[in-house]
Amino acid sequence: MVKNALEIVQKIWLDSYKAIGGNDFVKKIAPREIVMVGGVNLNTVGTVTLGLAEGGQRVTLFETDYVDRTSSESVKRFIHTIQHEYIHILNQTKPFDEEAWAKITPVGYTASWHLTTTSDSNELGFITSYSRSNINEDFAETASSMLVYSYDEYEAIIAGIKSPTAVAALRAKEAQVVKYFKEAFDMDFYALRKQAEINTNAIIN
Repeated sequence: MVKNALEIVQKIWLDSYKAIGGNDFVKKIAPREIVMVGGVNLNTVGTVTLGLAEGGQRVTLFETDYVDRTSSESVKRFIHTIQHEYIHILNQTKPFDEEAWAKITPVGYTASWHLTTTSDSNELGFITSYSRSNINEDFAETASSMLVYSYDEYEAIIAGIKSPTAVAALRAKEAQVVKYFKEAFDMDFYALRKQAEINTNAIIN
């Protein structure tokens, strides 16, 4: 299962950034340790922690024993974790514009995010319920969701949202993510997303 998990990490995360950011991108900005835990990390409120990024030096991935490469949902759930945690590491290297981001959805952040459905969160302008925990998690969830879902899958989520205000907020957040990658790392985020989609399809069997 370690080999299985690391092959996914290599193909979808590392190879995608290497193809778009260059050979040395992840070598320069990367955790020096990847810790894999087979089981579930259950929190007291009933939520589960899928991953942790610690000071840009270590990424911990949980539930690696449960990754099923024949299941698109399983692979995407797993890779979402490391994509999310790596966004945090990038933000620790070069911060995103928190002031601009805070203006997009000035209300809606809550410590009780786990009590809301994804659909309800979408209607408030958040891509996932976890996005509602704080601005930093919102940025990481927005960017990692775009990297995990294909273009069509992401657009289907947006198309299913009834609130025009929520759709506008998510589009504004998308634009901020694209701007951040371009200005901070001179990287085309849409090209990165396309490469991640290609590599995800290659890994699922």
